[in-house]
Amino acid sequence: MDNDLKNILNIPNTLTLARLALLPIIILCLYLEAAWVGLALYTIAALTDFLDGYLARKMDLITPFGTFLDPISDKVFVSLLLIVMVDTGQLSGVFILPVLIILTREFLISG
Repeated sequence: MDNDLKNILNIPNTLTLARLALLPIIILCLYLEAAWVGLALYTIAALTDFLDGYLARKMDLITPFGTFLDPISDKVFVSLLLIVMVDTGQLSGVFILPVLIILTREFLISG
């Protein structure tokens, strides 16, 4: 394995990629009304978010790829889950306003 690929596939970056891989499964759980399973998977994803940052700093495995991917994965994760929760009716009425504010903020800051 060449050195660039080895740097990309370190433990923290692999955790970030795993978190992104969980996202479609969590979304499927929300559409199938298996919210408790989705919550359990979301909790695992949140733990990987903490763990990847901790390990990257602790093991000195901070890479440009990880620095780029981690915040983007966080934004994608939150944005898609909020959109799905609105789509499935789990968030409605006045509770859509915070979703709009969060999404607008993400686009303005990241865009």
